[in-house]
Amino acid sequence: MNFRESGFQKIREIGKGGMATVILAKHLELNSLVAVKILNQDAMIDREYIQRFYREARITASLNHPNIVRVIESNFSGGDFYIVTEYINGGDLTPVIYSPQLPLKKKLWIMSKVVNGLGYAHGKGIVHRDIKPSNILMTQAFEPKLCDFGISTMLMGPESRLTQTNQLMGTMDYISPEQREDAKNVDFRTDLFSIGVILYKMATGRKPFGAFKRPIEIDKQVPPELDKLIMKCLQPDPSDRYRNTGNLHQALLQLIKSLDDSIKDPPMRSKNKVIDSTIISDKDFDNLIHQLKQGPLSEKLKAKSLFLQKVHQKHKNRLIELLADAEGILKEVLIESMGILKFTESCDILIELLNDSYYNKFAAKAIGDIGCSNGEASLLRLLNSDTESAYIAIKPLGMLNSKKSIKGIRKFMN
Repeated sequence: MNFRESGFQKIREIGKGGMATVILAKHLELNSLVAVKILNQDAMIDREYIQRFYREARITASLNHPNIVRVIESNFSGGDFYIVTEYINGGDLTPVIYSPQLPLKKKLWIMSKVVNGLGYAHGKGIVHRDIKPSNILMTQAFEPKLCDFGISTMLMGPESRLTQTNQLMGTMDYISPEQREDAKNVDFRTDLFSIGVILYKMATGRKPFGAFKRPIEIDKQVPPELDKLIMKCLQPDPSDRYRNTGNLHQALLQLIKSLDDSIKDPPMRSKNKVIDSTIISDKDFDNLIHQLKQGPLSEKLKAKSLFLQKVHQKHKNRLIELLADAEGILKEVLIESMGILKFTESCDILIELLNDSYYNKFAAKAIGDIGCSNGEASLLRLLNSDTESAYIAIKPLGMLNSKKSIKGIRKFMN
């Protein structure tokens, strides 16, 4: 795809799968950031992939709801097949599930919005069939948006015959029993089962495998009403689940109203003694670093939350020492820790990291949290750059609160 000729400025790749690659780009005419999903060259020789990609564009474009990612345009000519959507910059739902900082009531409120968006799609005769945390994107304001309708099916309308395939699709950990047995003959209630799996993980930190226990049996702090709601979603027989998405949405809203604000997530379980301590011991510090380096994603996210809660001033030198060779989530955690500890000695390192397109958003935030006045010039250069990173400089500049910073922000906004 020639981005300039198509009216876009490529910034970077943000995702890749077997069927498509997602690119972060600037829409030159709209002067806004967008996500461009491009069908891979290898997939173009497969007619089924092309039909599925085209169907995704058609279905998503037909949906207009605040909790569904908005399609801006699409193209299926000239050898380039792509879908352009709004860019959602808050990651997906996974960190929300495991975050100990977010109260349970807030998490359920987010899920009620997911269900609301799903209900809108169901009202259009569309079954998603692949509801999972990575297909629920989050804005910076914690607004969820459903995405990836690539394997959805239509129960009515002219495309219904084309979109019902008997091939098993979806993510095995989240799909319903009936979808595993006969992917063609499913209805809206298969999505409700997937919602139940997500809620089960929120309540217990586990997935409901096999003959799983009720959430309240795993943790007595799980509210009984939530336990009942989850188990109703997870009934093997679709007829025993909620009749429709609207019923589930109402049940969630009633549950949210009944919860006391003091009810938060049940404490996370771990073999590490760090949970019971107020400060990470040197041994537990090393254990968490090991998890952040080599553990599976779910364990890394748990370790990240614990580390950021309990990192202490005594670990400052270790943070600098580890940062040099760190990558991925570990590097993100180390940078965030410097901001939490107001580690002024790290300002020079954080300013250098503003040149890294992947880690600069973490560095910028830490610079703002610390108040690194020597980072103002670099942040202003970032603000005036013609890249996605310009936006991440606004908040830390505002936190520095100098005349020059405020003037730069006003100029940018105008």
